[in-house]
Amino acid sequence: MFVPLGFQGMNSVRANRYLDAKSKGYRFISYVNSRHYSAEELKLGENCFILDGQSFNLDVTIGDNVTIWSANHIGDRTVVGDHVWISSHVTLSGDVAVGDYCFLGVNSCVSNNVRLAPGTFVGANVLVSQNTVERGVYVAPPPKQVAMASDRFLSMLKIT
Repeated sequence: MFVPLGFQGMNSVRANRYLDAKSKGYRFISYVNSRHYSAEELKLGENCFILDGQSFNLDVTIGDNVTIWSANHIGDRTVVGDHVWISSHVTLSGDVAVGDYCFLGVNSCVSNNVRLAPGTFVGANVLVSQNTVERGVYVAPPPKQVAMASDRFLSMLKIT
């Protein structure tokens, strides 16, 4: 069986369906796109959905019921817990621990030796450089609009 649900309820909807089917004796498959790089055989749980363009370094472990969207880097000795959602273009540096039920947004980055506590929400473009708290929410500040037209801005860049 394969339970292909999204990240609703911090992955709890998918987790509940997966755990319910598991309690009924179902066995699960995982899908890993063939267009990925892995320095060694990937340690992978069941009911995982891993799309193209991944780069997995040494000693990476992926738990059960994990979705990893396209084009991410997962560094040495990183451990991803169960029921996790990793969006596109996420960087997990070395020795990262991603707790169960975490969500990592597009272009987020987690520094070396950081622990994401269970249920952590990391928004798009966020750099996490310290351990998080359980069920913590980490978002980037909104972009700042420069008070000039884009063509004028670009012409100033050519001058400097």
